[in-house]
Amino acid sequence: MKQKTDNVIQEPFLSRVANNVKGVKIGPTAIQAAGIQTEFATVNVLAARSFSSTVVLRSGTPPVYNKPRSPKSGLNLSKTSNQGFFKGALAADLLFTRVENGVLRGFDPKDKERLQQPLKSPKYQHTVQLPVNMLDILREIKPDGDLKVLGYDEESGQLRLAYKAGKGAPEFKGQFVINLKNGSQEQLIYSRPWDNPANQPEWDHTKQILPKPRELSEVPDEIYERFFHYSFPLFYSLEQSESPETLLPAKVFANTARTGAEFLAAMDKDSAEYSLVEQYNRSSSHSLEQILAILDEETIKKIYDQTALIVAGDWDGLLLSHPRNMAPEFQQVYNTFGLPGEMFDNMFKLSERTKNYLAELKKQVQAKDPAQLSPFDKLILNVKTHKLLTPYAVSRAGCITPHEFLFQQLINYAYRDHDNALGEPYNLTALQATMDAVLINFKNNGPRPPSAEFDVFLEQELQKALQSSPETSLWRREIYFDHLKHHAQIACQKEASHYKIPHPQHDQNVHDLYQHGFDMRNPYGCNIAGAWLMITRNGEFIYGDTEEQLIEVLLLEEVFFHNNQIDVNPHADMEKGWGRILELQQPPEPPLRRSLSEAMLTASITEQTVEAPLPPPRKAYQNTDNDDQNRVRTQDYRQQMEQLQQEQEFSAQEKQDYFNPQTGL
Repeated sequence: MKQKTDNVIQEPFLSRVANNVKGVKIGPTAIQAAGIQTEFATVNVLAARSFSSTVVLRSGTPPVYNKPRSPKSGLNLSKTSNQGFFKGALAADLLFTRVENGVLRGFDPKDKERLQQPLKSPKYQHTVQLPVNMLDILREIKPDGDLKVLGYDEESGQLRLAYKAGKGAPEFKGQFVINLKNGSQEQLIYSRPWDNPANQPEWDHTKQILPKPRELSEVPDEIYERFFHYSFPLFYSLEQSESPETLLPAKVFANTARTGAEFLAAMDKDSAEYSLVEQYNRSSSHSLEQILAILDEETIKKIYDQTALIVAGDWDGLLLSHPRNMAPEFQQVYNTFGLPGEMFDNMFKLSERTKNYLAELKKQVQAKDPAQLSPFDKLILNVKTHKLLTPYAVSRAGCITPHEFLFQQLINYAYRDHDNALGEPYNLTALQATMDAVLINFKNNGPRPPSAEFDVFLEQELQKALQSSPETSLWRREIYFDHLKHHAQIACQKEASHYKIPHPQHDQNVHDLYQHGFDMRNPYGCNIAGAWLMITRNGEFIYGDTEEQLIEVLLLEEVFFHNNQIDVNPHADMEKGWGRILELQQPPEPPLRRSLSEAMLTASITEQTVEAPLPPPRKAYQNTDNDDQNRVRTQDYRQQMEQLQQEQEFSAQEKQDYFNPQTGL
């Protein structure tokens, strides 16, 4: 429908974008192309509206959201892989790291050092063998996938695959090996509807599988159908052979306990070392180092393996617009990665200004009609400042304004809510009651019964719990059952005595979406090239895969800059159109926005800042002569802040014997 403005019929913005910017995608198609899961998209829309801002995200290889993974923390600085099965994970072998312009990017020096640390070191980087499932295999052997099938050995069950021409690292001439007869059954939960194979038109509802493609013609139908819902450990060999001499496990980074509190939560309370570890955890902020010193390596490795979650990529924000008439104090840039002499002052100022900004937002929300408040508006009203501005969050913010920092932290806070207050309302009481009944039953009667009997029991208990909710639709009941079955299986496998079941739309893989400031502020230069996803304050989605498309969209309506201000990185190519974007948003007085874009971003920036020469662009993972002052010298400090914050939160909470499906603890 066309909009009517001053008696002139105006084409909707999304239609103008689609008609004038070649190659972009809009609406649901944009969401799917970007690989963003529904919950994250929804929360960003709500935040953009509440903040009167437009946000642009960098959208590279879509993360894998149907597996138990953990977001990349500030400890890992390497980029996630874009090769085959490793997409969206941090490969532990150089051969499978990210490929850029045909060259392996490799590891960040800090990660390389962590990989070489002994098991008992607090800086040790744990790795696990990458599991793959039939959906991964089908994805990668499609015409647009990275892999081709070399062959299948019916006797051993080994499926061999290799990179197609032009795919993967040129240095890798070997093959991947998967034993289809050596897997474990898994129940996947999907946070992006299009990932669910049951939503595909070719889905076989009788067999509950996708048809076997011709590429897997050598795999017997019985094997394919029987193991469709299994996952398998991935191996590789350095040569392509039907009988390789050596098979190597394909390893990836995994997050494990990083504090004494997390380590204690992962331990069996009946173990001989539990009480001693508990004492160390209470007595010192350096408890993890002391705990690792008193435990043997076998015990440590067992705990790490039990709780390990594969590291997945985080979402990088590219830029966030500022409302034009916003108070200057909320637009000033602070660099918490700066030199030690400036870093602490910047952290303090960022924290204080953000507190003031939150108070200002609360006033604006209170002035609105209560009936018109969005879920995000209500979150702004009710959230406590100390829940957002933690020491670790402030220390890792990087170059950022209070407006940007609060936007990110509110989204991160919303994502850590297992009850998903911003999402669609579900009957969590009924789900939890059913889960409690499951655990009591199997605690009294031993291991859970075979799958068919297990399903019947779940159906009966769920029906009892929903008796007081006759309005629950059949479709909603199916969602409840699938969600309950997935978590009940985990709880039974862990032999948990209690298990808090999360909201069906809560993504267990992602709890801090934004790990650092927006890339447009990187003083070393911004990675503007590549795919991006724009989310406007009106809930519009636009996806493109080039920098030029983004510039075209931003310049499509010059009136956009009457209400929005966008900072441009000093290293951006002004001739491409970024210079024009700066010209369009020049305020009459004083030119604060241009000063933000042109000045060096290594200190807090005000109107009186004296311009300084820009630091040279830094090559991938190359330290400067000053030992990378913007990162390396503050890394240990940020780790200490994270440990201190987590231990404080743990000690302040009432201890409960709950298994947390988000952390695996």
